[in-house]
Amino acid sequence: MSRNSLIYLLLFILLQFLLVEINCEVKFPISQRYFHTTTYIDNKLYILGGRYTSDDTIKTLGREFFYLDFSTGFNTNSLTWNTVNNFVPQHHGAATVVGGAQNDTLFLYGGITNYERMSMVYSFNPKKSWMIPTLEGNDGSEVNRKAFLTGIADNGKMYLWGGTEMITRYYVNDMLILDMIDLTWSTGSLINAPIPRNEYGATLLPNHKIIYMGGSNGQNLGIGLDKVYMYDTINDSWATQVTSGNIPSRRFGFSSNLALDGQRLIIFGGYNVPSKEATYVLDLTNFNWYVPNINGTIPSSRAYHRADRVLI
Repeated sequence: MSRNSLIYLLLFILLQFLLVEINCEVKFPISQRYFHTTTYIDNKLYILGGRYTSDDTIKTLGREFFYLDFSTGFNTNSLTWNTVNNFVPQHHGAATVVGGAQNDTLFLYGGITNYERMSMVYSFNPKKSWMIPTLEGNDGSEVNRKAFLTGIADNGKMYLWGGTEMITRYYVNDMLILDMIDLTWSTGSLINAPIPRNEYGATLLPNHKIIYMGGSNGQNLGIGLDKVYMYDTINDSWATQVTSGNIPSRRFGFSSNLALDGQRLIIFGGYNVPSKEATYVLDLTNFNWYVPNINGTIPSSRAYHRADRVLI
């Protein structure tokens, strides 16, 4: 795999936060964390929430809201983190995307909090401030909070499939859809949808289809990647695709990102996945899995991290 065809990934990790791996210059202390969110807006990567690795109790949740500015270049030997005012309760396991009328607003959905009452959705415009938008439910019904899922944005809508429903703690396979312009809820089709799961991989493809793979169904074994599932955001329909080649081991808590050419999907890590099995590529032209040839130092495997595509 040539360097020009690779995506640039920033891995925000479970056991070793980025600050541990490189010599950074910071404006405030940053704790190692996982189950946080990352959102790339206007050359800035925003990080919010998560659980601290310094204490394994659920009580230790992150409130900090900070970002890394890529507009002035990216030097791993000298990184400056910037803090942002935040009134969102400390939480973990939420989902964020970019949306709004100008496509410059961060939308945060769901998650788990222990200390304060937390709204279902928050929005943040980097040029303004945080807001709690007023939302209308589908046919007036109330939308329940979910966690440990991935938000995908397409055509002004936030797609929220699966995850853990926080009232019952059940794994679910429903599709919630938030119109980030009209601020209304709706639901997607469940016909041919995958079985309930959380901590899966999800990526938007150029053809307006979301590809879902892997995840956990509560057995701590992970779901196989011999099949992937495609949700068509235009036609509100599901399809199943069988994969071939060097199929990765079962996994959950991993990251998935689309390569720059739009024809390959890169996955990394997962719970209890060894480093030698951490990185795989799915060729989207034939749905064949393979292990890429990688130069340089490969990061240690990890889970519940975040990976974002950043063009430098």
